Amino acid sequence: MRESPWHSIKRHVYHVCTSCSTGNAIESENPAPRHRWETDVQEVPGLRNQGQLLSCAASNKSWRQLITTPNGEALMATAVPTAPPLRQVTAEVLTPVGWMNGTFRVPPQQPFLDFLILGTLGAQVIKFTRVRVPNEPDPIPFVALSRESVILVAPTLSKELIAAEDGGFTRAREVACLLSVGVLRGSLDVLANLRLSDDLERRGHLIVLRRCVLAPYGGTLNAPTARSLSTVIVNLSQAIGVSESQ
Repeated sequence: MRESPWHSIKRHVYHVCTSCSTGNAIESENPAPRHRWETDVQEVPGLRNQGQLLSCAASNKSWRQLITTPNGEALMATAVPTAPPLRQVTAEVLTPVGWMNGTFRVPPQQPFLDFLILGTLGAQVIKFTRVRVPNEPDPIPFVALSRESVILVAPTLSKELIAAEDGGFTRAREVACLLSVGVLRGSLDVLANLRLSDDLERRGHLIVLRRCVLAPYGGTLNAPTARSLSTVIVNLSQAIGVSESQ
């Protein structure tokens, strides 16, 4: 539908038939279309300023706009605030089938370790996208990764974005995690006045090791099958045990 060029009494007159010659007699049959909003709309008595922009509501960062319908009613529409974009965190994940590579989508202000921990209170899966699975030629768009199947997670993040700073004074200790796939050796920040066992009890089921080497049992750190990793999140529920290196 378009505005008829020969009308001069009212500007916004729309015709279904472009060859119509009845003039303004059809204005009541084809009023200008209403604005459609996908949000809640409420009537505001006494307001007639179409398109007037009101101030933002600081609590939810939504905006409001006044519109006028063809019969003169003033309406106010409030737009739903949009959620902030999620961070895309690429990571390698060790599972019983081997190393998988993909992307996690994490809330922008949430440390990655909290994302993995807090999720265990609800869903039993982690959303993993653009996943490369061992021996599969093409990446898989989406995998609902079982949390219980995760052995190690090696994210491509800095220390500050993986976990929040511990409130107490810590010192690094060299530890070894005994896993079904081999031994993971690395550095763990432990509270200075706690033994390793006591520190592990307060942490829960996930710990962060730095400057790591994963090697098979009986192998050396320089073996061809050994793998160096800068930062690794270890799922202790998948570990046989943790010992302090001598």
